[in-house]
Order: sequence, then structure tokens, then C-alpha cells
Amino acid sequence: MFGYSLQFPRALLRLLQADIGSNVGIEICGDVAVFFPEGIILSEEDKSSQKENVVTNMSTNLWKTFYNWIGAIKEGELDAQRDRFVLYTNHSVTENSLVKIFDKTTEATIDKTIAITCETLKDINENHILFSYKSFILDRNIDIFKRILPRFELVENHKADAVYSEIKIELEKMAINQKEIEWVLESLTGLMQTRIMELIANNQPAIVSKKYMLNKLRLLLRKIHTQELINFAVSKIPPMNKLVEKANQRPVFVQQLEKIQFDDAEIIEAVSDYYCADINRLEWIERELVDASDMEDFEGKLCSFHENKKKQIELTQRAMTEEDKGKLLLNECQSRQETIAGKWPPNRTIQGSYHVLADEKRLGWHPRWEQLLNKGTEGV
Repeated sequence: MFGYSLQFPRALLRLLQADIGSNVGIEICGDVAVFFPEGIILSEEDKSSQKENVVTNMSTNLWKTFYNWIGAIKEGELDAQRDRFVLYTNHSVTENSLVKIFDKTTEATIDKTIAITCETLKDINENHILFSYKSFILDRNIDIFKRILPRFELVENHKADAVYSEIKIELEKMAINQKEIEWVLESLTGLMQTRIMELIANNQPAIVSKKYMLNKLRLLLRKIHTQELINFAVSKIPPMNKLVEKANQRPVFVQQLEKIQFDDAEIIEAVSDYYCADINRLEWIERELVDASDMEDFEGKLCSFHENKKKQIELTQRAMTEEDKGKLLLNECQSRQETIAGKWPPNRTIQGSYHVLADEKRLGWHPRWEQLLNKGTEGV
């Protein structure tokens, strides 16, 4: 699973680095493959581990990689004379290891590399786990192995998040503001995963074009350049267990919902909306998309609407129970459309902002909310 999760950011990095007209695939001609417009294929195998190097001289991962490449060449999927072969690992590799030697092999040093390889593996017999790979590569298909070596490249990183750092470097080359890079990275990663999963679900090859990704990137940059209120909370909302934990702590806005008999599922949704509004408010101000006075004006409008709607309900819905009046008031308020500094906020902003205001005791839902809160947890 760890290796599979690495493919998405590696594919995104390859897509950002690729030329116009290129396509990038996952689980096609390799873990990640780049299909260049001139017909060359870059086949990348990604080997990762949370603890140790997985491409040592005696590792199955190393020899299975070459086994797979040779098999793909024999099937006509790859061309040893034309294509490029990349092995990525998230750990450093010792200088005298075979994979390092392979990485440095040229046409002039192929025979020397083969000699070193045979010497290193000489004690592997038919009882060894690597015997089938050794036999397939060095005995039956050594000519193909020799053609791969000069076109082989080792890519090694020493940090788990190194691939994301490389993606950020590519985004910096596009003159994206440093404040926005994290959001663009998260958005592109999500778009990449969604696109790949859609293709797989529809039984289509998991291939994404450079053109597709550039179009998506342009849309993201347009949001930034037009100062649209971006939903920064998408990837920052806490997981379900944290939402439940927050609800169980019974902050003021949750207590207010309990007073109008909200059920558990409705309260969890409210907690999620609360986080969405709170996170975005801080992000928008920090990134100077709005300022504090803009938010105060926005919240003032929400409070005014709440007060007017509350009076209307009291006048027109006298027969309702107090709990139902509170639910109706909340529903009316959350259906309100309002801009912030002339910009439309993302979905759930109004709902979450009302919960923030309720938490600050600037408004409430039950007709006697202040009295009930002052009584603590006592019933109505």
C-alpha cells in the first residue's frame, strides 16, 4: 500500500516535468510511465519502504524490476533500444551496490558490469528465492539485460516527503505565489487521484495527459488571480473520529443545537461546517484575500438577518414549539446567500459561520437560548 500511494505524487511530478503532448500512466508499462510525443516511453518502477532500503543486491524488489522490464520488452510493450528505465527508491543506496553500478553503466562498461553482477550472484543456487530471476535475466535474456543497462537510471531520495518537495519546485518555476503553492499542490494531487480512479472505474487505461493537467492548473491559477475565495478547508477538515470527539466536548454551538433537539448525525455535520468556516476565515485573512473588517461586515450581515428572521418567526409561527421555531430559524439562516467583500464564499461557509457565531454567543436558535445556556445542562 505504501508503494502504491507513492505512485500518485510520482505521476504528478512526471506530468509537471513532461513536455507538451506527453501523457503519464499508472500501472501501464510500469508503476508510472511517461509517454513522450516522439514515441519514447519512460518506464518507472517505484520501490519504497518506511524503514529500510529495498533495492539491495539480494532484494527481490531489484531483480523483479528487471524481470518485469525484460518481460515487457519481449511482449513488445517496451523497446530496449528506444525507451528509458527508471528505478525510484525513497531510501539512499550504498555506493558499491549493484544498482549504483547499473546506474553508472555506459555502452563501454557493460561487460564489466555483467562480470561484477555474475560474481555477486555466483552463490545463488536453485534453492534461493532469487534463482528464478537470476536464471531468467543472466542466463536466458542477458542480451536484453545488456541493452537496458545503458538506458537505466536510479533515482533515490532520503526523505519521505521528498517527492512533494520536488513538485513544489516545479510549481515555483511557474511563478506561483509561495503562499498558494501548498493549496495548489493539494488540489493537483486530489485531481490526479480522482482522475485516475475515474478512469479505472470506467475500465479505461489510467493515463492522464499533460494537456488535461495544464487545463486544471490554469483553472486553479485563475481562482488565485481573480482573488476568488478558495476553499482551503477541503483537505484540513479533521477526520470523523476527531469530529465526534469535538461534538462530545459539547462546545457552546453544540449545546445550542441540543436545545433544539438536533440528533447526533446533524451535530456531526454541524461540527464539520464549523471547522470549514473557521479554517477558511483564518486562511483568507492570512493570505490577504479578505481582511478582518470584511469578515466583521459579513458576520454583521448574518447577525442582522438572524435577528430579522427570528422576529418574523415569532410573529407568524406562534403555534410552533420552541424547538421547532429554533430549527426553522436555523434552516432559514443557513439558506441565506451572502458575499464576503463582494465575493461568493464556498459551500458550507454560511452554515459554518452561523455555528461560529453561536459558539461566540452572538446569536442562538432556541427562543430562550441565553437562559437555557446559563442553566448549563439542565433540560428545557
